[in-house]
Amino acid sequence: MTQAVGVLWVLLIAGSSANDAPDPCYSYMSLDGGSREKGVVTNPSQSSLCDKSLIPGWYRFTGAEIAMAKVDKFHCGAESTVWMNDKIPPVGPSVDRKFCFNHLGLSPTGCLWSEQVPVKNCGTYLVYQFPLKTIMCPMVVCTDSSIKPCPTWQVSPTGFTPCTKIPCPAGKVSPSGFEPCRAPYPKVADNVTLSGPELSQGSGYRQACSFTSPDVSPDALFHVTWSMDGLPVGSTTLTGDERTAYFTLSQWKGHINHKLTCSVQTSYTNSQNNTSPVYTSNSYYGGIKVEPQPLNIVEGTDTKVEVISTLPVECHVSGTQTPCGLKVHVISPNLFTVGGCDLTFTPTDWNASTHEARLPLELAAKLDPVIKANSQTTLSFMTITDLLSGLDLWTNVTVPPIQVSVTDTAFKICYSCGDPHFVQSLNPAMHWKYNLYHLGHFNLAGDRRAPIAVQIETNVWHPSHLPVITALAVQIGSETVIINTNGGSSNPTVVANTRPTSYTVQLCGTNEYQIYTSMGHRINIHHKSYGHYLDVKLTFPSGIVSLTDIVNGTDLYRETCYIDTTTNGLTTLGRRGEISGQVIDLFRVNPKSNLFHGKDVHTTKVPPKVYCSCPPRKPGHVMEVTCKRGLKVSDPFIDRPTCKEFQPKIIMAPPAKNPPAETIFKEYQPLAHPWPTMNGITEVMARATCREAILNFTSSQCGSRTEININDFIGNCVDDVQASGGLGYVSSAVQAFQSQCETDILSDIHSYNTTSTGELQLPEVLSQCPNLCSMRGACVKSVCQCGEGWEWTDCSVRTGEPFTVSGITGGVLCDMSVSSDCFSPLLTVGNLGYMTSCTVTPASYEQGRPSQPQAPYTVSYSRENAFSLSCDIKSTPKLTDFLAQSYTISLQPQSNVSGNSITYVVYNGVCQMCDEHFTCYRRADACLINGRCYKAGSTLMVGQEKYACDPKSNLDGFTLVSTGATTHQNSSCVCLPST
Repeated sequence: MTQAVGVLWVLLIAGSSANDAPDPCYSYMSLDGGSREKGVVTNPSQSSLCDKSLIPGWYRFTGAEIAMAKVDKFHCGAESTVWMNDKIPPVGPSVDRKFCFNHLGLSPTGCLWSEQVPVKNCGTYLVYQFPLKTIMCPMVVCTDSSIKPCPTWQVSPTGFTPCTKIPCPAGKVSPSGFEPCRAPYPKVADNVTLSGPELSQGSGYRQACSFTSPDVSPDALFHVTWSMDGLPVGSTTLTGDERTAYFTLSQWKGHINHKLTCSVQTSYTNSQNNTSPVYTSNSYYGGIKVEPQPLNIVEGTDTKVEVISTLPVECHVSGTQTPCGLKVHVISPNLFTVGGCDLTFTPTDWNASTHEARLPLELAAKLDPVIKANSQTTLSFMTITDLLSGLDLWTNVTVPPIQVSVTDTAFKICYSCGDPHFVQSLNPAMHWKYNLYHLGHFNLAGDRRAPIAVQIETNVWHPSHLPVITALAVQIGSETVIINTNGGSSNPTVVANTRPTSYTVQLCGTNEYQIYTSMGHRINIHHKSYGHYLDVKLTFPSGIVSLTDIVNGTDLYRETCYIDTTTNGLTTLGRRGEISGQVIDLFRVNPKSNLFHGKDVHTTKVPPKVYCSCPPRKPGHVMEVTCKRGLKVSDPFIDRPTCKEFQPKIIMAPPAKNPPAETIFKEYQPLAHPWPTMNGITEVMARATCREAILNFTSSQCGSRTEININDFIGNCVDDVQASGGLGYVSSAVQAFQSQCETDILSDIHSYNTTSTGELQLPEVLSQCPNLCSMRGACVKSVCQCGEGWEWTDCSVRTGEPFTVSGITGGVLCDMSVSSDCFSPLLTVGNLGYMTSCTVTPASYEQGRPSQPQAPYTVSYSRENAFSLSCDIKSTPKLTDFLAQSYTISLQPQSNVSGNSITYVVYNGVCQMCDEHFTCYRRADACLINGRCYKAGSTLMVGQEKYACDPKSNLDGFTLVSTGATTHQNSSCVCLPST
């Protein structure tokens, strides 16, 4: 009886075609190959197997394949045997193979007959189509368990034994040279990555060198090498699943300011001669650097950079009083830093996400008037460490010099002179002259960087009936200074709201004030015709940032020094070159920002900058660091020998008014100006006078400079003579030409000589004599040689004529309860030459009038200019312990020609009023007690009792105030505390 062992897979597909028949490799029945193994001898006592009754279909033998050699009778569990006398077919479609029938051993070849049977090679096993057509019983198909599929790493044409080993392909190796093979070294799958310093638990800062590799062989080796700028500085080997190596912060010692990389090379333990290529990471710069780079600094514009440490600051000492910090000294011998030469990195500066610490640094180039070629310099840093553990890796580290390019620029100029004419370079597109024939307060110029705002006031100067600048106000930060001729009626007064820290005021010669900032802004103010009007010159460093968007928050703000051809779509200039009336209101000062009224230009307030020169450190020497305001500025105008520092009079700002009051100015109405003028001056005479004055009273180098068109200045001068009818404006034309000449010569590098040390030597062009010697003398070696009939330092005093004291700035009456500066009156003088002394004769008051004069005494004085002089009239420590005091002030000139004296009264306005006749009256709203003045409501505690000044109750004594009582008790006898 035939046994079929296995699982029958039946696929019934109704109406299917042959092409739809299932693949026999996956649809077969199984037969036990062990029971019919060719070596098994048939036991006669047992029933024989027979394959004749097999269900038609495909079959697979389990554990064996069909025997492929003669099998003798009485084997395989049957009397007769069937074997395949053919080759195993290749993998693919089924093919017919010769099956031999060895019936009872009747054929010596074991193939009494044969049959073609379909056989299919399924790769690792064979399937056969049974039953055989000519099989008889007892007859069985024999198997051979030695016929097996080729093992892993072996092959044969059929996939079955006999098999041969597979040699290693190119690029693979094994000890035998045959499969299994592997790469000669472990593979690195991705790029090697070097990360920035990270803080690890208990290990401080370290950097990770990471990579991936799928090779987890126990003998895989990953050799990590650390390099600085390509030179190895350390290594380590990773095994197993380790894929990250670490470089600690301390390992940077000796390598600061270099680039770290890590590289990985792989091998196997027993084949270290076979190594992989070197896989190199990204580089990481560890040290100090500067951004941006390349670094360019424009002269006149401070440049903000960031100094960056790409390594954290880490100290390993706890409990110390010394703060943990890395001090970095800036080395910039040809540059200037703002605020100092040292920066300090602390642990808290470290940004873990960006792997860096950033500190701001502001740099500036030397600012001078010379227009020169762009240059190159360097910037470097040196570390200064405390003896703290963890900082030793920074010891004596110097950053390699960083190249810095310096771009030279020209100063921006705006000059207004005469009635007034403007010439400016703030807007190079408007290079021609224009005029301001309007009255009021105007924005002159501003620069957000300082920040600085300049305003002017124009009035009609009555001797000429022309508009002139009569006052100028400058705000630098929160500080304001005003130079005012009080509408052209007196010599200039210089007042400020606080002691200057953001700017400096100088008095140069006898008629020029100079205001300059630490950033290089300079304003020169010449007061003309005994100070009744001002000529103004602005010199600003390049890179001006206008205040247009700050003052009003709109575009309705314009500056008379920065005009364009159109303003808000309208033509800016009229037919006479004047700023047109249809746009002039855009140039006026906003009442809310009027400096003349104590208002504030709402700029961003910044403290005045201090610039430092930072040379290299010398071992064993004290650091030679120089820091001061204005250090970066090399302006020869500031260093003129005729200039000395001047302290403005400090006054409180006028009280705020809401709405702010605005001075009412009548609009200027020009008059007809025919030739000859009312003084008989013809056009020919005016032109000759102007030319002669310009050529004779300016520096000798100026007349020969072809780039300066002298005819422009002569033309302005002639226009002013015609308009004014006299020669009062000639000096303005001379000063304007001299100023333009100085600007041009100082900006021309060919005008300088170079010293042996490479320094530029200043040309002798600056006006060294005061006031151009009033155009009445020659300037010889910085000294005025006055013409006949004239004397003093600027030749402004007529020889042999008496001087005059025409008034006192602020008036001849001074209320010391309001003013803190009543005892240094500023006298307005005329024709006053060299002096010997100032004499004061005091007189106290009795019954509202000055009494008999007291003994005169000599006091100190200071000469501010040709027209102003102040005397210090203080004489006793308790000078303020009086109600009123009269002073007769007399001046003693060196010459025998004397002049007039002037009377000046100082009084306490709390309890009295004084008039222009020097008569004083008691006030009804104050108390006069024991010779002292008290305001109404002033209180005094005597023991437990409270006294008050109540003028309604008692003008001459205190009133006792009872706590909670509604009655007052008068007392004229109260013991005052001693003073």
